[in-house]
Amino acid sequence: QGLYASKLRWQLLAINVPQDAVQTPKGMENFFTNLAGSKSSITWKEKWLYGKFQVWFSFEIVSNGGQIQYYIRLVEKYRDVVEAALYAQYPEAQITEVEDYTDIIPDDYPNDDIDVWGSEMIAKKPSFFPMRT
Repeated sequence: QGLYASKLRWQLLAINVPQDAVQTPKGMENFFTNLAGSKSSITWKEKWLYGKFQVWFSFEIVSNGGQIQYYIRLVEKYRDVVEAALYAQYPEAQITEVEDYTDIIPDDYPNDDIDVWGSEMIAKKPSFFPMRT
């Protein structure tokens, strides 16, 4: 799995949707439904001999200096799928590839210059329940 993971090429996309764009929860639901279709089945041989695993997407909301930015971290081969799904719901969206914002954060903490905070959401119910429940 380590060899397989080392060959994956990750990208970070910044997403900007204009303030006056029509934004509905149904639009994002459709976006995530489209991405769910990108899941591929992995054969026994791929899993146990080549270490292949299902890659993931990371959806991040970052406040840097008070400015909120939305990011999607993905494997390079899924960029077209993500862009098509996003443009289908938000045609006026701007998607740009950016450098990883975590590279500017120091590795040693506590740090006098930078204040960092993060969180993770965990579902109360098993994953087969819809998010609305």
